[in-house]
Amino acid sequence: MDEEIKAQLIPILVNTREGLAAAVEELKEQAPLLVKELLWWEGVHSAIWFMLGVVCLLSLTLFAKKQWKWAMRVCEAEDGTSVLLTVITQGAILLPGIVLMMENLVWFQILIAPHVFLLEYIAKWV
Repeated sequence: MDEEIKAQLIPILVNTREGLAAAVEELKEQAPLLVKELLWWEGVHSAIWFMLGVVCLLSLTLFAKKQWKWAMRVCEAEDGTSVLLTVITQGAILLPGIVLMMENLVWFQILIAPHVFLLEYIAKWV
């Protein structure tokens, strides 16, 4: 009985070992392409969000400028409390654009130090 099981298991183990060896060789061949695609994917993803932050910041800056001019006109007619409200509102309006820009600098890290990015990326998943 043991001989029959051994005879059946040996071909399975040999096929498994050959399959794993072939998979490792395929992975060795595909690793540079995989790394390149990973860097491109993360870099482009980060750059898109960075550019969205720039657009957001610029458009909100123009809005804040118009709001500031309006507050100055109103301030001349009133006691000046609208200026403080305008400054607080402008800070709250511009904050999302700044956050989007500062949180999405991965593209810059990939451009300057791709190996460091890869190490951090791997460490994040381990």
